Amino acid sequence: MGDGGLAIADIGNPFESRWLSTTTTDGCVIDLAVNQKQIWLLDALQGILLYDISNSEQPLQLARLNIKAHAIALAGDDLIVSSDDGLHRYTVDANNVVKEMSLLNIKGGAQKLLVSDNALYTSQGNKLMVVGLDKSGMKLQKQLTLKAPITAITQQRKELLISSEYEVTQLDPTTLKAVNRYPMLNSVSRMNLHEGVLYMSGATTITALRPLPEISFKHDGGNSFTLPATTAIGSYHLRVTYSDGKQQQLDNALHVEMPKFSKPKMTLEEFKKLLEEKRKNSDLFTAPKQ
Repeated sequence: MGDGGLAIADIGNPFESRWLSTTTTDGCVIDLAVNQKQIWLLDALQGILLYDISNSEQPLQLARLNIKAHAIALAGDDLIVSSDDGLHRYTVDANNVVKEMSLLNIKGGAQKLLVSDNALYTSQGNKLMVVGLDKSGMKLQKQLTLKAPITAITQQRKELLISSEYEVTQLDPTTLKAVNRYPMLNSVSRMNLHEGVLYMSGATTITALRPLPEISFKHDGGNSFTLPATTAIGSYHLRVTYSDGKQQQLDNALHVEMPKFSKPKMTLEEFKKLLEEKRKNSDLFTAPKQ
């Protein structure tokens, strides 16, 4: 993906990777969506291109959509496209003819895309939108406004990860409430998950973010348990083992926060005065003799 088109490589053995084929396009490929036999390319000049990659050494172009788009994603075998007028949904028939199934008009357009189960997430500037997705079409369900423009959307376990300028926000997809925020040194342009680690690429750096750590405990029938003394401030997944051996994982269940201190009973000046008295009288803080 990038200037010049598409390149396919065999990385089954990362120590002996090899190029299988290259396919040139007129412009820069800015996004792609792929399944086992087909790949869609979003080209800045040519629009959207569909290739048959069942033979990865000889990709065959099947169709082209002359549309100006921002991002593409697959929902099953259907293609979802974000553009200046909203979201498009396309299907391909047995003759490789691309047909538009539905259009969700969104004033101001749609940009980033993530398809997940029966819903999809799209962005518009600093606004995140949740769109219902079924056979009848697409319907806007709810939205959330963030502080900065959204640069990428992905999903880790049951949480949404939204990158914006110098920050990655972890959201509960049901309520869209922020679960965690991770400050970044550089703006994130793309996020990819690999073996439980989130890799974020920016203009000059690649950052790796590990998933939430896990705390395990055995349930003995009580209503409480003791956290390890070394537990750091942050959020944790909780794995519970019951007396019958069954286990249950509760995602993002524990939040360890900075303790809140009560209001001091003396002012700073009174405390300084007390220290001065201590220096003058070394017996001030000595327990009385019995």
